[in-house]
Amino acid sequence: MKTKSLFAAALCLVGWSSASAASWFVKADAPDGNDGTTWETALNLADCITKMSDMNAGDNVYFAGGTYTYPELQASGKALVTGLKMQNKPVNLHGGYPADLTGTDVPALVYPTATPTILDGDRNGNGIADEGDVRNLIFIQTTKDQTALLQNPQQVLIEGFVLQGAYYNGTKGTELGALNVDMTHTVTVRNCIFRGNKCEKAGAAFSNSGSQTHFIDCIFEDNEGESAGIAINQSKRGDADKYFKPVATVERCLITGNRAVVEGKVAGGSAIRLNAGSVYIINSTITANSGYKQAAIHMNDATQLYIASSTIADNTVTLTETGSAIYSTGTPAIRIINSYILGMENEETIPAISLCEMTTKVSDVLVSDGGNIFGMCDFTAAEEGGSAFDNNFEADVIIPGYDDYNVANTPFALFGRTGLEDKGGFSKVLVPKTLTGYYRKADFAGLFKSEYKCPVDVDDMVDQRNVERPANISVGAYDAGQDSSIDTVESRQAFTVTSLGNGVYALAEQADDICVYDLAGRLVIRTSGSTVDLSAKASGLYILCADGHSAKIIR
Repeated sequence: MKTKSLFAAALCLVGWSSASAASWFVKADAPDGNDGTTWETALNLADCITKMSDMNAGDNVYFAGGTYTYPELQASGKALVTGLKMQNKPVNLHGGYPADLTGTDVPALVYPTATPTILDGDRNGNGIADEGDVRNLIFIQTTKDQTALLQNPQQVLIEGFVLQGAYYNGTKGTELGALNVDMTHTVTVRNCIFRGNKCEKAGAAFSNSGSQTHFIDCIFEDNEGESAGIAINQSKRGDADKYFKPVATVERCLITGNRAVVEGKVAGGSAIRLNAGSVYIINSTITANSGYKQAAIHMNDATQLYIASSTIADNTVTLTETGSAIYSTGTPAIRIINSYILGMENEETIPAISLCEMTTKVSDVLVSDGGNIFGMCDFTAAEEGGSAFDNNFEADVIIPGYDDYNVANTPFALFGRTGLEDKGGFSKVLVPKTLTGYYRKADFAGLFKSEYKCPVDVDDMVDQRNVERPANISVGAYDAGQDSSIDTVESRQAFTVTSLGNGVYALAEQADDICVYDLAGRLVIRTSGSTVDLSAKASGLYILCADGHSAKIIR
């Protein structure tokens, strides 16, 4: 399924444009010296870069399809380091238009279009991202002296581009990435593909310094760096008087095939690195990213990660004890609901989540809000007594508190070996062998906004393909739809376990196969019948699985 963009109505509704905004037009093969006011007099890329400093806030720039290569020099004769640059003037960029349009025609587009707009940083033309290529394809900045803009942020929209071939060999957060956003709220990026960008250290595709950003229907693939945050890199932005924490919302996106190629001096996170601020992930897939250490998502102290209806699975690391999906150090905050968080391939001993360097209780850091399927987790260095599965929702919100927490939950066991599949959305998805449902859609609606305090509006009633979810929603980024080949949804609601005292528990009915796991995912008891005896086991939280049902037991 493709996604449709109705520019005129949508832009005005959300404040991306105004009645007085001007329209500008750009073509890859346009001659020098055009004024850019119609398709017939479209700017070329070099003239557009020069013209942007004269544009006004809210102006719209429309790009015809084609490959745009960046010039060596600015109009001033200085070397061109950053490409399309917005400084204190938010301008909207729209790509993917047919090259045969006339006048000022800007029809509604369905993405991906047949005429993609490719912003290519490969200035030296050798087919790889390296020295001589452009550092930032798009650079957006609000300078610290613009108090009014910082206190009353304006909207920026970027949609319909492929950003590729950017290269940077430095480490400064405000210089990283094919897209770099510095102290700007709010930048929305929609229907864009980031591929083949490289940074020698971190942040090859996107770098966020103290900004609020929202990615919708985007793909981050085949980007490369030394060690950290290859797709998304977040860092704080401050000076003597101000301090800005970055926020990124990742909605209906695919992050795959990104590579952190060596150990490096910077911490891990082959897909996302949270050095500061918050990341919200909903209806998205993070898979097949590779790094030396510390998982696909790396979190530093005092950062926040919120995940809903997403699939994070089969990301590889060389230093496997540091985790495959999520790694955190210090005391961050993690909340997860209705998602797959799995480890590597078919390896039961490699943790999906590693909190092994914490100095506090697991429950102070990780809250599972139900409906999650977790693989093996490593909480061994946390203080004893913590619980990973506290329910922090208000009592009047009716949701099941069930989680499937089992070392046998590996990517290959649940998804097979088929990898990403094209099921009709803007990006590919991982399709589970069996769709598993926990929540009613009516109970789930709005929780990401109300409970997790997501700063932007998201659609939690659809899956990654932007297909409406059924009444009983399924775990993960992919759900049943009219075009789904999977018509069986397994319901796994919690079942009743009653304490008989002294560590003995009674099930509501007989079970042929009862397994009890500790918080490290280790099997501690396997039995059958209607009672479970944990009297000889240490106090703590256990997960009891019986004939396909599960429950939490606090011993």
